[in-house]
Amino acid sequence: MIKVVTLSSSSKGNSVLIVGEKTNMLIDAGINLKTLIDKLKLLNVEPSSIKAILSTHEHSDHSKSVGSFMRKFPSLLYCHTDGLEAMKQKIGNVSESRIVTFFDQEFSIGEFVIKCFKLPHDSASCVGFIITCAENKVAYATDM
Repeated sequence: MIKVVTLSSSSKGNSVLIVGEKTNMLIDAGINLKTLIDKLKLLNVEPSSIKAILSTHEHSDHSKSVGSFMRKFPSLLYCHTDGLEAMKQKIGNVSESRIVTFFDQEFSIGEFVIKCFKLPHDSASCVGFIITCAENKVAYATDM
């Protein structure tokens, strides 16, 4: 099972909640931290249950709250190697041990298997994701 909930989608901020049987994660955290926490709680999702934040790219409407969320909760950041340096400048003081890089290989987070694909955009690196869980699959692409 995969549930996908768009928390925000606009030039003012983007964030998507991905919910599985045992794993919760975000794609991007580009909205104000308080708003992000409030939206998660409204959905009965504890912010501390967010295992990972998948980064599509470093623009602030996708990364605004990544660093502050990680400093408050135990989430890991998953970032494409091509966008790592740009993203590190956006998130501020976060231990590098909490940043997981990927290139073009599949990787897993909980019960999700994730594959990235490159997207054309005016950023250091922009990726979309194909997320698979058992028989279910969802693709996410932004800013094309």
